[in-house]
Amino acid sequence: MELTTSRLKFLLSGIFLIALFGVSFWLSRFLTDNETVQNLVNSYGYFAALLVGVIAGFNFIVPLPAIAFMPVFLAAHLNAFVLAILLAIGMTVADGVEYAVSKSGWETLKSSRTSSIRNRLDRWKRKHPVLPIAALFFYTAFAPAPNELSLPLFASLGYKTMTIMATTLPANALFNIVYGIGLTAVFHML
Repeated sequence: MELTTSRLKFLLSGIFLIALFGVSFWLSRFLTDNETVQNLVNSYGYFAALLVGVIAGFNFIVPLPAIAFMPVFLAAHLNAFVLAILLAIGMTVADGVEYAVSKSGWETLKSSRTSSIRNRLDRWKRKHPVLPIAALFFYTAFAPAPNELSLPLFASLGYKTMTIMATTLPANALFNIVYGIGLTAVFHML
């Protein structure tokens, strides 16, 4: 089997994703055991979780999912469900800012790769207005990839900011709950 450019990109993407999860687990362990971090979490509690959600929501600044920090907050005996919701709210605030930036400058998305996806979404939007929003919900809730990859496309389709926010908030919450349960289980096994 010949290693083509597309296969190499796929392989490198897989390696990057595995490395990202490895760094997430290592960072969670490191931060949970760090006395300074423990003091900050104990001092600021749920507000710190909200702030982490906003900062981690900008995946281009911190390329780690916000839920990776869940063990740090759990070590401070904070409620997991409340944490998942606060992280989701923080992530959604970041999504809103990213969406607004994307909406103001979507003309830069004229490459052939994004235009074919955009054209497909535009056809879906005309025929079934809910279908692209459903796709955004499932992408946000289950894809272990930054929302920055999908938000510019939805901005170019002209969706209202509140529609996007109302879609990404429950999707971010579901993402945090599902991945938080899995991350917590793996964290306790280690």
